[in-house]
Amino acid sequence: MDRKLLAPLIIVVIVVAGVGLWFNMSTPVNNTTNNTSNKTVIIINENSSNQSQNNTTTIITAERAKQLAQQYIGMGVYLGNTTLTTYKNVKVWNVTVYTTQGLYTDSIYIDASSGTRVQ
Repeated sequence: MDRKLLAPLIIVVIVVAGVGLWFNMSTPVNNTTNNTSNKTVIIINENSSNQSQNNTTTIITAERAKQLAQQYIGMGVYLGNTTLTTYKNVKVWNVTVYTTQGLYTDSIYIDASSGTRVQ
Protein backbone atom coordinates (compact mmCIF):
# COMPACT_ATOMS: atom_id res chain seq x y z
CA MET A 1 0.00 0.00 0.00
CA ASP A 2 1.18 3.53 -0.75
CA ARG A 3 2.74 5.14 2.38
CA LYS A 4 1.13 8.49 1.53
CA LEU A 5 -2.32 6.93 1.96
CA LEU A 6 -1.51 4.95 5.10
CA ALA A 7 -1.27 7.92 7.54
CA PRO A 8 -4.59 9.56 6.48
CA LEU A 9 -6.29 6.16 6.57
CA ILE A 10 -5.12 5.57 10.16
CA ILE A 11 -6.31 9.05 11.17
CA VAL A 12 -9.75 8.41 9.64
CA VAL A 13 -10.06 5.08 11.49
CA ILE A 14 -9.14 6.73 14.82
CA VAL A 15 -11.61 9.59 14.28
CA VAL A 16 -14.44 7.20 13.35
CA ALA A 17 -13.71 5.04 16.43
CA GLY A 18 -13.66 8.15 18.67
CA VAL A 19 -16.96 9.43 17.29
CA GLY A 20 -18.53 5.99 17.74
CA LEU A 21 -17.37 5.81 21.35
CA TRP A 22 -18.61 9.34 22.07
CA PHE A 23 -21.98 8.60 20.46
CA ASN A 24 -22.36 5.36 22.40
CA MET A 25 -21.65 7.07 25.74
CA SER A 26 -23.76 10.16 25.09
CA THR A 27 -26.90 8.49 23.73
CA PRO A 28 -29.58 8.30 26.44
CA VAL A 29 -31.44 5.04 26.79
CA ASN A 30 -35.16 5.34 26.08
CA ASN A 31 -36.94 2.31 27.41
CA THR A 32 -40.24 2.47 25.56
CA THR A 33 -40.66 -1.25 24.95
CA ASN A 34 -41.71 -3.87 27.43
CA ASN A 35 -38.98 -6.16 28.61
CA THR A 36 -40.21 -9.74 28.39
CA SER A 37 -36.97 -11.40 29.49
CA ASN A 38 -37.75 -11.22 33.23
CA LYS A 39 -37.13 -14.39 35.19
CA THR A 40 -39.44 -15.90 37.76
CA VAL A 41 -37.88 -17.59 40.75
CA ILE A 42 -39.98 -19.95 42.81
CA ILE A 43 -38.99 -20.30 46.45
CA ILE A 44 -40.38 -23.23 48.38
CA ASN A 45 -40.12 -23.20 52.17
CA GLU A 46 -40.92 -26.34 54.14
CA ASN A 47 -41.84 -25.92 57.77
CA SER A 48 -41.93 -28.53 60.54
CA SER A 49 -45.47 -29.72 59.70
CA ASN A 50 -44.39 -30.77 56.16
CA GLN A 51 -46.58 -28.14 54.51
CA SER A 52 -45.20 -26.27 51.53
CA GLN A 53 -45.63 -22.58 50.99
CA ASN A 54 -44.97 -21.23 47.48
CA ASN A 55 -43.76 -17.66 47.10
CA THR A 56 -43.04 -16.26 43.65
CA THR A 57 -40.96 -13.18 43.10
CA THR A 58 -40.16 -11.63 39.77
CA ILE A 59 -36.49 -10.68 39.55
CA ILE A 60 -35.27 -8.46 36.74
CA THR A 61 -32.16 -9.57 34.88
CA ALA A 62 -28.70 -8.08 35.40
CA GLU A 63 -28.83 -6.71 31.86
CA ARG A 64 -32.16 -4.96 32.56
CA ALA A 65 -30.77 -3.50 35.80
CA LYS A 66 -27.81 -2.12 33.87
CA GLN A 67 -30.19 -0.56 31.31
CA LEU A 68 -32.18 1.08 34.11
CA ALA A 69 -29.01 2.35 35.83
CA GLN A 70 -27.92 4.02 32.57
CA GLN A 71 -30.35 6.89 33.20
CA TYR A 72 -28.53 7.84 36.42
CA ILE A 73 -25.06 8.40 34.94
CA GLY A 74 -23.61 11.28 32.98
CA MET A 75 -20.69 11.99 30.69
CA GLY A 76 -17.26 10.71 31.65
CA VAL A 77 -18.39 7.55 33.40
CA TYR A 78 -19.50 4.06 32.40
CA LEU A 79 -21.22 1.11 34.05
CA GLY A 80 -19.21 -1.90 35.13
CA ASN A 81 -20.18 -5.21 36.72
CA THR A 82 -23.66 -6.01 37.99
CA THR A 83 -23.99 -8.14 41.15
CA LEU A 84 -27.12 -9.38 42.92
CA THR A 85 -26.89 -8.46 46.61
CA THR A 86 -28.86 -7.03 49.56
CA TYR A 87 -28.76 -3.29 50.29
CA LYS A 88 -30.87 -1.65 53.01
CA ASN A 89 -32.75 -4.96 53.47
CA VAL A 90 -33.78 -4.98 49.79
CA LYS A 91 -32.66 -7.51 47.16
CA VAL A 92 -30.89 -5.27 44.62
CA TRP A 93 -28.58 -5.30 41.63
CA ASN A 94 -25.38 -3.42 42.50
CA VAL A 95 -24.27 -1.74 39.26
CA THR A 96 -20.76 -0.32 39.61
CA VAL A 97 -19.82 3.02 38.05
CA TYR A 98 -16.32 3.83 36.77
CA THR A 99 -14.64 6.89 35.32
CA THR A 100 -13.37 6.72 31.75
CA GLN A 101 -9.91 6.28 33.31
CA GLY A 102 -11.16 3.01 34.86
CA LEU A 103 -11.38 4.24 38.46
CA TYR A 104 -14.29 3.08 40.65
CA THR A 105 -16.49 6.04 41.53
CA ASP A 106 -19.87 4.81 42.82
CA SER A 107 -22.57 2.13 42.81
CA ILE A 108 -26.15 2.37 41.63
CA TYR A 109 -28.57 0.02 43.41
CA ILE A 110 -31.56 -1.19 41.38
CA ASP A 111 -34.38 -3.04 43.19
CA ALA A 112 -34.38 -6.58 41.76
CA SER A 113 -38.18 -6.82 41.96
CA SER A 114 -39.46 -3.41 40.88
CA GLY A 115 -36.55 -2.01 38.87
CA THR A 116 -36.52 1.25 40.85
CA ARG A 117 -33.40 2.88 42.25
CA VAL A 118 -32.67 2.32 45.94
CA GLN A 119 -30.83 5.22 47.56
